[in-house]
Amino acid sequence: MERPLEPAAFLQSVTFDMRRGLSLEAIAASIRNQGLCILKSVLAPDGALEIHDRFNGWYESAKDDNGDGKNDRVLQSALTLPNFPGLADRFIAFLAASRFPDIGRHYFSCATGNLVIPENHVLLRVLSDYTHSLLVRRSSRRHNFHLDYPLIPHSFPMNVWIPLTKIDQDCRGLSFLLPYTESIYDLPLDIDGIMAATNGYVVTPEAEVGDMFLFTHKTLHGVFFTPEKTRPRLSIEFRVGPADMLPADYRDVLYRL
Repeated sequence: MERPLEPAAFLQSVTFDMRRGLSLEAIAASIRNQGLCILKSVLAPDGALEIHDRFNGWYESAKDDNGDGKNDRVLQSALTLPNFPGLADRFIAFLAASRFPDIGRHYFSCATGNLVIPENHVLLRVLSDYTHSLLVRRSSRRHNFHLDYPLIPHSFPMNVWIPLTKIDQDCRGLSFLLPYTESIYDLPLDIDGIMAATNGYVVTPEAEVGDMFLFTHKTLHGVFFTPEKTRPRLSIEFRVGPADMLPADYRDVLYRL
C-alpha cells in the first residue's frame, strides 16, 4: 500500500490561497483525488462576519431562553438558513460574489445558473461548551464522525463548510479521517479500525473566518467532543450539485449560481 502523506504535508497539498491566483482544475483534482480542498480567503470577511453576528445573536438568545429545554434539539444540531429572514439573500449574494461559483461549475462541468444548493441543506451550527454538554448528555461517544453518502440526496455530492469563527487550538474545528478511499462505512464508525486498515490519520485544519472547506459526500469527517477547547465555534455549511443530477420530481427550493 502506498504510504499516505504526513498530516502537515497533506494539508499543504490541499490548501489553496485565493489571493495567489486560481487553478480551477487543481482545486477540482484535490477534491476528486484527496476528498478535500481548503480554500483560503474565499468569502469577504465583512460578509462572513455579518452572518456570524446574526447567528450568534440568535444563539445567545436561544441559550438564555432554554430553561425548559425547548431549544435543545436545535442547539445540538443545526438551524436552516431560511429561519433568518433576509439573511439567505445576503449569504447567497456573498457567495455569488466570490470565486466559489466558478469552482463549483468547473468541478461539475455545468453552466451558469445550473449549480444548485438546496435551501433545506444550508445549515448554521454552533459548537460550544453548552452544546457540547447537550451532545454528551445524549451520547457517550467521543466523536460524531460520519460520511454524508447515506444521509443526504445523491444529487448534491459536494459539501461546503465555512467557519464563521477563527479555528485554532482554542476552538474545535472540523476533522477529517484520511486518506480518502471513497469506501462506504456503516455507522457508528470504528475510527481505530479504519485507521489501522488504511494507515490513516486525522487532521483538524486551522482556519480563518471566510475560508472554505470543500469535500465529497464520501469524505469521512466529524468533530471530536473535546471539552478542553472552550471558544464557541460558529459555522455555515451546505450541499451543492449540478441541476442535471436532480430527479424530475424534485420540489425543494433551490438557490442557483
